[in-house]
Amino acid sequence: MLDIETLGTDPGAVILSIAAVEFDLESGKTGREYLWKIDIKDSMKHGFVIDPDTLLWWVGQNPEVFKSNILPDGLTLPIKPVVEDIINVFKYALSPKIHVWGNSNRFDMGILIPYLRVITDKPIWKYSNERDVRTLVSFNPFIKGEVVEKAKKDNLDLHNPIIDCKLQIEYCSKIYNSIITTAITVKNTACGMLSSSITGLICDHCGLHRSEHI
Repeated sequence: MLDIETLGTDPGAVILSIAAVEFDLESGKTGREYLWKIDIKDSMKHGFVIDPDTLLWWVGQNPEVFKSNILPDGLTLPIKPVVEDIINVFKYALSPKIHVWGNSNRFDMGILIPYLRVITDKPIWKYSNERDVRTLVSFNPFIKGEVVEKAKKDNLDLHNPIIDCKLQIEYCSKIYNSIITTAITVKNTACGMLSSSITGLICDHCGLHRSEHI
């Protein structure tokens, strides 16, 4: 699962931080976690821009989360070492079995790709293995609502990219399993109806199909 915090909503926007968390969709279990923070001045030197509307949106969010994203600290690095580390972390992601999830291909993946191209034009994951959180959520948005509401009651730092990744993993896993459960229920119901229908066509006395009776 990928999550980025940005100062814009289009490719070319400044990225503040990037998180990646390994996970299994069916079980919801998580694995290794990664967090990168990018120096804003270095981003702007490379031509990335700040969108005023997004900056104003951030001002209205939790000030501590905003400061943790925007102010430099020991994790903050220029673009090139961050991208080099991301490429190293994702070196196994070209496997057809590895899916890269994010909030729409246009946002998380789409805004990240121009940063990757500062160093390389080669893909670091298969485009066909991109998976969209928003599309999955549209099948059962109520589950996302429940998970996010609980996170707010627990005072979790929303827009902390690691926390956001884990919340997205939680509700994606729950939605996925709700879809599978519904599919199995429908299948079993349909099979039961077919069985009853077939049973009604068989003669209880001779075992022949009723159409074979003379």
